Amino acid sequence: HWGGEPEILMLAQHYNVQIVLASCETLRCSTYSADAPTASVFVLYTGQHYDPLVGQPAASDAGASPLRRLPLDAGVRLAASAIEIA
Repeated sequence: HWGGEPEILMLAQHYNVQIVLASCETLRCSTYSADAPTASVFVLYTGQHYDPLVGQPAASDAGASPLRRLPLDAGVRLAASAIEIA
């Protein structure tokens, strides 16, 4: 086994982000955060694997890379979307 809550929390603190973990098992989101996070990162947990959830760039940003670090204020709306994906 690799990874669980302690490792997720350490990653959040190391990268100074808020990690929102959407669980396919519980259909809930759990948040693990650094003291003063600069962005949110969304992760899907299937019960066996962790997969990143990335955002689609705006249509006006043609050719832009998928968004991996998302604004902190987008959390509630995106958490609901993450549960839909789960």
